[in-house]
Amino acid sequence: MIKTRRMTKDYWVILLLGFLLYAPTFSFDYVLDDKIVITANQITKKGIPSAFDHFTHESMEGFWAEQYNIDVDDLKKKAVVTGGRYRPFSLFLFSIEYGLFGPEAGVSHIINALLYGLTGIILYTLLLKVFPTNEMKFWQSKAFWITAIFLVHPLHTEVVANIKSRDEILAFLFGIWSISQLWDYLETHRVSQLVVASVLFFLSLMSKETMIPLVVFGPLFFYFFHKTPLKNSMKAQGLTFILPTVLYLFIRISVVGLPDAKLPDELMNHPFLFADTGQKFATIFLIFAASIKLLFVPYPLTHDYYPFHLPFLDEEIQYASWNDLGAITGVILLAFFIFFIIRGWKSKREYSYLLLLFLAIYGLTSNVLFPVGVFMNERFLYAPSLIFSWLLVSSLFEFLPNQKGFTNKTATYLSVLLLVFGSFWTMKRSQVWKTDYALSLADVQVSSGSAKANLSAGDALLKKLQSREGQVNKNQIITEAYDYLKKSLDIHPTYFPPIDLLAQLYFEAGNYDESVRFYTHCIERKPENPIFRNNIAVIARKMKDEGQYDKAIEYYNTFLSYRPDDIPVLLAMAELYARYKNQPSGAIPYMEKAYQLEPENTEVQEKLGITYAMNRDYSKAITLLEKVLEKNPTNTSVMRNLGVAYLESGNQVRGLELITASEASIK
Repeated sequence: MIKTRRMTKDYWVILLLGFLLYAPTFSFDYVLDDKIVITANQITKKGIPSAFDHFTHESMEGFWAEQYNIDVDDLKKKAVVTGGRYRPFSLFLFSIEYGLFGPEAGVSHIINALLYGLTGIILYTLLLKVFPTNEMKFWQSKAFWITAIFLVHPLHTEVVANIKSRDEILAFLFGIWSISQLWDYLETHRVSQLVVASVLFFLSLMSKETMIPLVVFGPLFFYFFHKTPLKNSMKAQGLTFILPTVLYLFIRISVVGLPDAKLPDELMNHPFLFADTGQKFATIFLIFAASIKLLFVPYPLTHDYYPFHLPFLDEEIQYASWNDLGAITGVILLAFFIFFIIRGWKSKREYSYLLLLFLAIYGLTSNVLFPVGVFMNERFLYAPSLIFSWLLVSSLFEFLPNQKGFTNKTATYLSVLLLVFGSFWTMKRSQVWKTDYALSLADVQVSSGSAKANLSAGDALLKKLQSREGQVNKNQIITEAYDYLKKSLDIHPTYFPPIDLLAQLYFEAGNYDESVRFYTHCIERKPENPIFRNNIAVIARKMKDEGQYDKAIEYYNTFLSYRPDDIPVLLAMAELYARYKNQPSGAIPYMEKAYQLEPENTEVQEKLGITYAMNRDYSKAITLLEKVLEKNPTNTSVMRNLGVAYLESGNQVRGLELITASEASIK
């Protein structure tokens, strides 16, 4: 029996360990994918009134609706994007936070840390049921050290310091909590605990699908660790795991639809796009080996494992082969896992269950069953790291004391060292999550072969360049940003974002020819997006303001080659010829084109009339300006220009009449 006083102290230690470890993040900004779920998510930004809308939309739809500047329901009807993610519960919480506090990243970081500390409490509660402490001190127990080593693992920085990854925290938290509640039900047979267990597992799935293997491994957990015979608890376990899973899948399919069997044809969504079967599976096994290595030695850490960043390989290598030691090591490790799973199964050894559970959870994101859009992610190891912590602490407390010269104190001392090291490395690693700039520039040093990491670094430098701060070392920043963006494009030549960013960078550098050239590439790739054409027009106006009229004409003509019916640009071209280059005849084609497009536009009529007058075609000028004056009889400018046209055409009476009237109106 665990005493309440000692249990309370234990719980405070666990809670504070998980919470305070990430206290430095409370001043951090939104970073990385936080904009997808919060600051650039149309549904989230509507706050509390729209919070439940997340349950009726695919998780990315709010973000894409914001990008396309259309209502999220119209986005779904138009099928602008295909669905695939359904993780509404964390988004629901983000909407509530946004409604209560607005875009306050610090609040969300505090909540993540609190949920992480709560995860420690629930995990410790569950482990105390598996490993009762009896009369021993809590710091001597396996339950305490498994929880503590799990909490300080540096791999968790991406989960806790990145607000978006709250889905990982919640899925894991609710998953283990459901097991803990089911354990209580099997002890007390109170129906309320069974209901709570079912609800918790449903919330786990609604947060993220990570814990869905518990449908099978939940019952197996009790087979290995609880005294109740499996056949006597099957009904309860079915209600806890199977019923919520069926409900979740029904809702998910209703909202998102069935998965698309067609693989994406874009490398950033399908990292094995250019790999043959041998390369694909060699790479998968190499990643498996790298994942195991990171659990033992969490260095170097990075958020980016997009093509073609692969651990153990040179950055110019796209995929692993069966000649690579990492791939071979992955196969050996898998064989090791299988051997010990089989070896300990009949005798119900805990390592047998834990290794199989590890493979089940890890397998969901391994690219074996279905593509996950990236080679790997460190957050994918969040739940599996519990199994690592469990096996590591079990080895320390059960294997070492049986060796000559070692005692239980040795295991405790080693656990303390791991706790100190893990805490130090976690706090050090979490600092790079402070801003996008810090994260991008730090992780590109690790993921130097990734097109996306180089893109992010270039983007961060470009944003700095566009701020006041960036003007101090402008040339150095431009050079560094160019190197990263050019490398991103070299790695993935058809990657669109670096083309856009290079166009922006050349503009900031004053190389307008290259800026326009890259914007034309953007237009050819995405002709429906007006931003790129408009940016060319901005450059043309800048050239006009700087007196470089020929360049302005060149850039405007580039714009018109993609959008020949743009009235403002046609008028700007006419003005350049007539007013700035003193070539009124050159303005005629542009003005006549504008008039052909909008013959009732009074601005076009007036400017075309003036242009005709400048070209001494007074009859056409008078015809158009009379139309304008008829619509705007008090317009003194039109009166005067029309009067001048009459005078020049020889009609002195009408000309003087209009000029006199215009001057009288001004007085």
